Amino acid sequence: MTLKHRSLALAAPLLVLAGCAPQAISYRPALEREAELHLYLQPLPQEAQRLKLHMAQISAVRSDGAELPLLLAFPELNGRDLASAQKRLASATLPPGSYRGVSILLDAASLVREEGTAALLVPDEPIQVAQDFTLASKKANALFLSLAPANLVTGGFRFTPSFSLQKSRRELRNLLGFATSSGANLVTVFNKHSMQVVDVIATGSGPRGGVIDPRRGWVYIALAGDNAIEAIEVNTGEILRRLQMNFGDEPNELALSFDGQLLASANSGSNTASVIDAGSLREIDRVTLSSEPTSVVTHPSSARAFLFQPLAHTISQVDLARIDVARTQIFDEMPFRGAMSKDGNTLYAITRYSSDLLVIDATTLNLLERIYIGPGAASIAVDLRTELVYVGKKGGSISVVDPGSLASIDDLSIPGDVVFMDLDLDENSLIVATPNLNAVQKIDLTNKSLRGALDVGDGGYAVVLMNPR
Repeated sequence: MTLKHRSLALAAPLLVLAGCAPQAISYRPALEREAELHLYLQPLPQEAQRLKLHMAQISAVRSDGAELPLLLAFPELNGRDLASAQKRLASATLPPGSYRGVSILLDAASLVREEGTAALLVPDEPIQVAQDFTLASKKANALFLSLAPANLVTGGFRFTPSFSLQKSRRELRNLLGFATSSGANLVTVFNKHSMQVVDVIATGSGPRGGVIDPRRGWVYIALAGDNAIEAIEVNTGEILRRLQMNFGDEPNELALSFDGQLLASANSGSNTASVIDAGSLREIDRVTLSSEPTSVVTHPSSARAFLFQPLAHTISQVDLARIDVARTQIFDEMPFRGAMSKDGNTLYAITRYSSDLLVIDATTLNLLERIYIGPGAASIAVDLRTELVYVGKKGGSISVVDPGSLASIDDLSIPGDVVFMDLDLDENSLIVATPNLNAVQKIDLTNKSLRGALDVGDGGYAVVLMNPR
């Protein structure tokens, strides 16, 4: 039986009891008539390791020859630091239309020699890099700038670079990852093996959590600023469907049912959970919760979803088939995110202001154990092959928990706050979102090494990967 939608005023006493109120978030408006261009600098060749360049300006060149400046992310290029990493070099909101390339104006270059650093002469005129491309309204485009290794310095004192541009390229579907950036209204598409950006997708306002359906080949994105959900085709990046929800819903995170037929949405603005037909992207119905749901996970073999409501100290189990709240459990702690065991018997939850990982019976929601992991938990993932639980924290550490021994057995370190994680089962690695660095990073779980990083722009939130289901 469907629960009747109750007044949002029911949440007010809980906010008072919690001693705090959720902070209003200001989202950037989505693109309307404009387009966006994002320019990425490919890893510099080994021959450029001793070079330092300073860019005065990069511009997009329209088909009529007009030059429109881009905003430089960093003007100085140090060959030693950029030999192994792709970087987002520049971006801009631009008018739609046809373009014939970019122009690069250098104002300084130098070469590190054994006897010291020597200044080089740079071209007086902007360097024209030809590559036709078209910008469409409401769309984002990525271009990739490469520096050729040959003849970088001629005559021993003159910098004579040769740049080239490439458009976005299609990758094998199983290699793809998607990172959302709430502040940039952007989904960054990347190759999870090479950890390089391969495309960008402009979304509606405030993209937050996402989930991939590998069978359909769709990625669903929650748009908190637009009170909407978009379904994007993985191979092409095209937005296929859009569900416009109620004003003030602010969908925060999404989860897909075990059979891929239903989508559960945690609506943090309206204290509700929506049950959505995943194929048509039509809301079937919704249930009202006691307070703001921050995240949702689904059961691996039944039509159940678990909604985490930290202000009410509560986890609710929702029957997605009947669309009602099957049971609710109140905890001493404030659970805000969780993950399921492979067999579906156990729910693991991290909490605000607590140093314990909660081990919960997924049927009854009774608390089974507390495992000490230390403070600052921000994200969680379960390795479905080993049953190890990974808990990412603010400050850059990741605790590795063995539920069998009820103990944290290892600790990994990474720069930045680990606020979202997904496991790459193909390469035994963790892909983590670190928004305070505007980055997504990759950790090899075999040797505990950092294997790569990429720039995802302002307001990075979540990361989801194509994985065997």
